[in-house]
Amino acid sequence: GVHYVYINILVLGAGVWFEWYRVDRPGSVAAMLITIAVIYAAVSVIGWKKAAEDARRINERLKEYQQQGEQPDAKPSAGDAVWPDDGR
Repeated sequence: GVHYVYINILVLGAGVWFEWYRVDRPGSVAAMLITIAVIYAAVSVIGWKKAAEDARRINERLKEYQQQGEQPDAKPSAGDAVWPDDGR
């Protein structure tokens, strides 16, 4: 919430400074607030989805790593480090 308020203050302040909208018109201010909210929401959703995908991949790799630790002669998957005896 604090970040959203900070972004609003920053963008609205810059909007006044660079005359992106008219402060004396409530519709203009409302349009800016709606625009900021939509862009903020879109960026947040994209960020959350990317973080969730990263977490999923990390958890998969950790699970593979833990399973390899249970098997004494386990070979790495194709994306892991090269083992000296596998001919790569």
